[in-house]
Amino acid sequence: MASLSNVGLHHMPYTGLHSLANETLSQVAAYLFDDQPSISNLMLVNKRLSGVCEYVRYTSLAVQGNRGRRMLASLISGSPTSDRYCLTVKRAWFKYWQDAETYLVSALMCEALARMINLISLRIDGHSVDIPHVLSRMDRVGLIRTDRIPLSILGKSTTSGGPYSALSLPNMRNLMISGRLELTAIASHRPLTELTLETVLDYEDLSDILESAENTLLGRSLAVLSLKVIRSIDLGLVLPLVGNAFPNLRCCALEQTAIKFSVSIFICRRAYG
Repeated sequence: MASLSNVGLHHMPYTGLHSLANETLSQVAAYLFDDQPSISNLMLVNKRLSGVCEYVRYTSLAVQGNRGRRMLASLISGSPTSDRYCLTVKRAWFKYWQDAETYLVSALMCEALARMINLISLRIDGHSVDIPHVLSRMDRVGLIRTDRIPLSILGKSTTSGGPYSALSLPNMRNLMISGRLELTAIASHRPLTELTLETVLDYEDLSDILESAENTLLGRSLAVLSLKVIRSIDLGLVLPLVGNAFPNLRCCALEQTAIKFSVSIFICRRAYG
């Protein structure tokens, strides 16, 4: 992909907005980041501005409402431009959506994620999602990993018609989930460095999370973990268990009602053996 300095260069003199360097134009686009209609209009001016603005608009996506749904639909259209935009995405935040939109947005989200092979950071607000439907769609496009690579996933990847990978989201390192905990299935067997769960965990939830991570790629790779737990959980007993499940953890932030603190696994092991 061409750098900003090489996007749409011409040797003829420019005046006004066009006289600015691409780096300066990217700052203008960044100023308009929260005003999506304006940045879209700026991209329509000419090829040079479109090339500059796409780095700003599509590097970080916040998907919500009708506008977000239309954006997802355009990203999975299969055109060369949409494929290029998908490769630009580094951070994506799928915000809360209405019940009436659940099936459509879930399908669009999964299809788009499968194309965002350069995605590093993902956040999903999944309070109102239909979990069986979402997990089915994720599995269909190969977003949910197992401890092996079944031939069925290779088949899905080669017959889908899009730039899928048998090891989907290969660059994802940061994951934040709020709402339904079943969405953490997307974290399984991935080399994440940071995981944040916004849902308050009870004993059973916490046990499932730790058990699913122990002796896995996720457990070995995670460096930063943020969790919320119910007040009745004994943190003195929890910390050593967290250390066993995530042996290379550097920071563990636990929020328990009004109590929030951060400790390192080294300190946990030293204090609790």
